[in-house]
Amino acid sequence: MPSLQRLPVELLDEVLKAIDDFATLGVAILSYKPFYLIYKAHPVIIHRHVLENSLGPEVVDTALRSIRISAWMPTCHHTDIQDVVEIVCTDFHEDKMVKHRITDAEYSKLFARARICDKLEVVYSRWYKDRLTDRKSLLAPAERKAFRMCIHRLWLLSSFAGSDGIALDAIRDRVVRQQLFYDSYSSQDVYYLHSVVDWMRELVGECLTPSDYAALDFIRMKCIVGGPDVVLEIYEYPLQSGATLEQVPGLVDADDRGWKDDIRHIFEERKLLSPSAPVGEIPSHVVPLVVLPEASVLECSHCHTRRGVRLWNETSMPFLLSVRSTRAHCPLQIGSMYRANINSRRCRSGSWDI
Repeated sequence: MPSLQRLPVELLDEVLKAIDDFATLGVAILSYKPFYLIYKAHPVIIHRHVLENSLGPEVVDTALRSIRISAWMPTCHHTDIQDVVEIVCTDFHEDKMVKHRITDAEYSKLFARARICDKLEVVYSRWYKDRLTDRKSLLAPAERKAFRMCIHRLWLLSSFAGSDGIALDAIRDRVVRQQLFYDSYSSQDVYYLHSVVDWMRELVGECLTPSDYAALDFIRMKCIVGGPDVVLEIYEYPLQSGATLEQVPGLVDADDRGWKDDIRHIFEERKLLSPSAPVGEIPSHVVPLVVLPEASVLECSHCHTRRGVRLWNETSMPFLLSVRSTRAHCPLQIGSMYRANINSRRCRSGSWDI
């Protein structure tokens, strides 16, 4: 590395701090000895810089807001919910998070939540983006940022609805939820959040065993109250999913629909939908978090209808044909195997001559 050898130690230090991926950091310190020596001198500082670079400033602000509000709530002694709303929306605004120094405890929390977020992102990528996703997410940079911000905002919402929430009774009211949480975000952000919650509800539902189907009640609410870490725990340990859901404390029975109707009320409140609009309709400018190449966001110039997702393409059609072929031949194969088994039994018992 002749170009790196001419750089002073200070610039080599800045090069390490500018890396935005921990895998790249590992390759760098193992491939160049000066990098290794600099890293060994202050690994904690370099790790923190790489973490901030990998998350990005907007995701860091979102994560710090959820962490700091969760840490502030046990010390809050306000009894008026409007005072709480004013403090949360003013003193803990996302734009103000970067202005304060990040403490060691907050960095520790950031690292832990970043790991959970990365694992969920891989599962989400495998679910919506590409089913062949291995250990690394295939989401685009904009999709990755939007997903991570949704996860950290869900942690904030779960802190309001958890057992340590400062306004458990008040947050049951949709108006209070809107003032305390939804008003800080755009309609697109709120739609992203609820779409991720819908995905979590579906993911948790598929992890449940037949004996745990009783836990399906209020399952969407339990995903919100438990937060992303509970969803990841259920995904990694599905045999314990029922017990994990039963142990979620907080407003798990606040709404059997899991506040799913909030998105509709917000669209109507912001004049994006009329009260007479069909159920499930979303504004035309609100788009999904992940848009596949087959799902065009272009609208018809005449009726303003967007094209739907293609169910079968050149990748999935061979799989469909193979399934149909297998189903067509299964009865014949099963019958042949059954007759062969009967014949072998007769041969062993001597009931017929060969």
